[in-house]
Amino acid sequence: MPSKRVYEEIACNNPACGTEFAPHDRRQIYCSTQCRINFYNDKKNFLDQDRYFIEKLLRECDQKLELLMKSNFYNNEKIEQVILTKFEIDQTIGSLVLHLDTGRPIRWYHSFGIELVNERLKLYAIHQRTNNLMKKQKQ
Repeated sequence: MPSKRVYEEIACNNPACGTEFAPHDRRQIYCSTQCRINFYNDKKNFLDQDRYFIEKLLRECDQKLELLMKSNFYNNEKIEQVILTKFEIDQTIGSLVLHLDTGRPIRWYHSFGIELVNERLKLYAIHQRTNNLMKKQKQ
């Protein structure tokens, strides 16, 4: 049997709703169960946006590097930084892993990564992960 207590009207805690309602319990902060569910779904979606945004950027850079590797811009297994910038390859995201042979860092996106091979001329090499490379890095 529900309580016969009467509580003052309050605004729903969901900013998207804000409806004034009389709670049936002093702990009630949402006007309805569905409003509470909507609030937490919206909150989760907002938090996931950042994670999925970075993931989307990584995938886009990976696809662009694959195209660039097969293009005429990639001469003698090197590409200029100007081209990477023009194709909006973000050099602040991804993971850095040292190349085992050269000792220089490779910025990996997913399957593709870039390595600065000539700092003065700002030339980069594009690398593609292979099973052999993965085995080599694990050892």
